[in-house]
Amino acid sequence: MKHFLLISFFCGLLSLQSAPLFNMAKILDASTLKVKVLKDWHEVGGEVATRQKLISIRVGELVPGKEYRVPVRMVVPAKAKAKGFHLTGGHNPDQFQQDLKPRGVDRDLLAGGVGLVQTVVQVLQVSGQRELGRLADRRFVETLNPHYSIQYWGWPATLMRATTAAYAEKGHFEKGKVAASGGSKNGASPSVALIEDERFTAVHAGVSPIWDSPLRLCDPKAWSQL
Repeated sequence: MKHFLLISFFCGLLSLQSAPLFNMAKILDASTLKVKVLKDWHEVGGEVATRQKLISIRVGELVPGKEYRVPVRMVVPAKAKAKGFHLTGGHNPDQFQQDLKPRGVDRDLLAGGVGLVQTVVQVLQVSGQRELGRLADRRFVETLNPHYSIQYWGWPATLMRATTAAYAEKGHFEKGKVAASGGSKNGASPSVALIEDERFTAVHAGVSPIWDSPLRLCDPKAWSQL
């Protein structure tokens, strides 16, 4: 029954849409990012030396007349352009106050010439936009238009606009594969972006609600097997 109600809800949302949820021409338009440079390109030493930049970008209007912005950190090898990048949204603005010291897979990617792009895919109060979140929630409840939802429009659009911002840095990134990863909403959001945006190559989504697993659907047989 829960599965049926969920499908019915999403079908209802789709029936309300007279136009595509994502305007890809706008998503790809770097001139509308209204970039604010928080920390310009600078070298960061370490086991793998890098160059890093921190900016704030305009994703779009989550509700009419209310701009939705997110921070984006870009990291590339110290002595070369990055070819493609690993994109993640599971961060918060406070983490961006310090330069990144890459570890594990991120360190290996940079050593191999692949960049990193990091942004914030979180509820709006985490990024200091609580009032915008409240207004968007109210508008979504009133209209059921998914454009007013941070979950259905805002988070996937964040990842796609962060990709636009990175590729606008032509002196530091060249076109390559774009892989996104994350858990929960940071798994579901890039999965949507992968469907909509041909620049995305692959997604690794852990604990992602976009997968209707038997455990998530409370299947007693699956739980007893576990």
